[in-house]
Amino acid sequence: MLRLVVNMKRSSDRWKAIKEQLDQLQISVKRIDAVDGKLLPDEEVKQLTSSVHYSMGRELERGEIGCFLSHRKCWQELVDSDEKYALVMEDDLLFSNRSLKFMQSDDWIPAECDLIQLFVFRKQKKYLCERKEFDLGDEDKLWIPVFPAPVGTQTYIISRRAAEIALEKSGRFNIPVDEFLFVRSDISNRFPCYRLNHAVVMDADVPSEIRKNKKRTKTNFLMELQRFKERMEKSIRKKLGVMTGRYVEHEFDFK
Repeated sequence: MLRLVVNMKRSSDRWKAIKEQLDQLQISVKRIDAVDGKLLPDEEVKQLTSSVHYSMGRELERGEIGCFLSHRKCWQELVDSDEKYALVMEDDLLFSNRSLKFMQSDDWIPAECDLIQLFVFRKQKKYLCERKEFDLGDEDKLWIPVFPAPVGTQTYIISRRAAEIALEKSGRFNIPVDEFLFVRSDISNRFPCYRLNHAVVMDADVPSEIRKNKKRTKTNFLMELQRFKERMEKSIRKKLGVMTGRYVEHEFDFK
């Protein structure tokens, strides 16, 4: 399994901090030079991004574009290798002492799992999940979080086949990379996002280098109608899922 850390050249302090943690855990990694979206020419940005997505109501921030391109570099790294999976990590993380168990090899990964998140957020641990799960032994399980949406690309495993399709489908993009992978795209529809119940990675308490401006700057009646339709569909799906027992509430933790 490839082990890749996305890091900007100007963030050498972050690379040093995460490398020290991983060295202590005896986990070897390769640094991937992150794309700084602020340095991209305007013409290149126009070529990379497509029309404003109705769910966003705004154009992508430069940081979001750079982040997406950085993860594409990781997917390409996997496709160009002989490995079946890649572990992709960002550089502002805390690691559990159990990390080696899930990062050293891919022997534990169920054959039908193509996207697996190994992290948990400090402030969001309870999710409604699909009833389906994989029991990995030693009380470790893989669940499929559904509500709220499983956003975040702090630490995830991606299969070769998922990486190939992700590259094919992201020649141009108009949503952040985490939504592309795990929430609203052909990738997320085809490959469910699994998450380790006892996460081995947690977000560090440091400011993000990607400053998302969530204020919608472009909207029209059609966009508002699409957003309303999506909210209603989510609400109905959530209520029906709970009523029928399709969804169960689980709490993830850091262990």
